[in-house]
Amino acid sequence: MSRAAKTTFALSAALSAFIVVGVHWQQSAERENMYKGVLRDQARLEAKRAAAAAGEEGEANPSSSNSSSTGIVAPPLPPSQATPEARYQDWLRNREREQEFQRLQPTKAFLDRQRQEGNGDGPPGGWRDAPANERRI
Repeated sequence: MSRAAKTTFALSAALSAFIVVGVHWQQSAERENMYKGVLRDQARLEAKRAAAAAGEEGEANPSSSNSSSTGIVAPPLPPSQATPEARYQDWLRNREREQEFQRLQPTKAFLDRQRQEGNGDGPPGGWRDAPANERRI
């Protein structure tokens, strides 16, 4: 091998090793930062629980009126997830919206489904179903 080839090979090997080590270090740093976020969330939740417990004790003991009650309450479910009936109504509304959008700008999958179900004859003019010599463009 020539000196230039050896130099190129050595530099490319060193650069590859540097990239591998750098990516490994970056992923380790990101993993540590993510774990720190988990620790912060746990500390925040514990503080909320402690405040809620102190608030409950304050309500039970009227002498400590300085504490405020901040109970942890789960957020309510969106209306579309509250009950099976609501999910079904949401599904029907989405289906109607899709049909309206498909009426304005039909997609190939929608047209194929309509032909299979026999609900329609394709786009206006039926140019896809017409023989090639009779197509109106």
